[in-house]
Amino acid sequence: TNKMRTFYPLFFAALVIASTSCAPSYVLNNVNAPLLYQKKDYMAGANLNGQGLGLQGAYATTDHLGVMANVLVNPFGSDTKYYFGEVGGGYYTTIGDNVHFELYGGTGWGYGKATGEGLWSDDEISEEGSYWRIFAQPDIGFHSKYFELALAGRLVHVQYLDFKSDGMPAPNPDSWILEPSLVMRFGFGGQGFFENKKLFLQLTAETEVFGVPEFDTPVLNLGIGIIYRNRGYDNNFIN
Repeated sequence: TNKMRTFYPLFFAALVIASTSCAPSYVLNNVNAPLLYQKKDYMAGANLNGQGLGLQGAYATTDHLGVMANVLVNPFGSDTKYYFGEVGGGYYTTIGDNVHFELYGGTGWGYGKATGEGLWSDDEISEEGSYWRIFAQPDIGFHSKYFELALAGRLVHVQYLDFKSDGMPAPNPDSWILEPSLVMRFGFGGQGFFENKKLFLQLTAETEVFGVPEFDTPVLNLGIGIIYRNRGYDNNFIN
């Protein structure tokens, strides 16, 4: 219908506007919801989002304990640069054969530099600084050979170590931020090379828990990528 033809362009335009921020020095990286199944299960992936190129990995050390690592980099711009890395670990279990529950926590370090115009004015603003971050992340998900779905609620505490605003040293801000995420993964099917690979699409948002932070943050982050699993659906794992 004409109404639907009008709605979709407006919706995506609104998403692009919401996904941008004036000068976000804080990196909103893709959430890692690995949906581990049993000991020695692992996943590795690469993704692209609004703030750079990301890498993710997770490994099940036992039937209920796993570790993970995440990296995001964007070193190519002169006015915008991002580096971020973190490690974590936690608990996972399955409910039946296909439903997963996980709880992870960890810490990492990042650096961000960005320059941009204000959303409602032409004034140029800039932020720069390094920070450390801790996180707690519960997630619940579903897996099959061809499709995976996960909902994650990552809670982070960001503490800046050397913060600059408009090129001038400023008090180091900190904030608690909730970063809910929806993850959808789509399998290629078949056997051999294509069996354990999935394309994924992820939408991550951010909302402040205790007031507005004194540093700029993205509102939404849309990520796309691919993951690989060592999961053999035709032998050791349930379809």
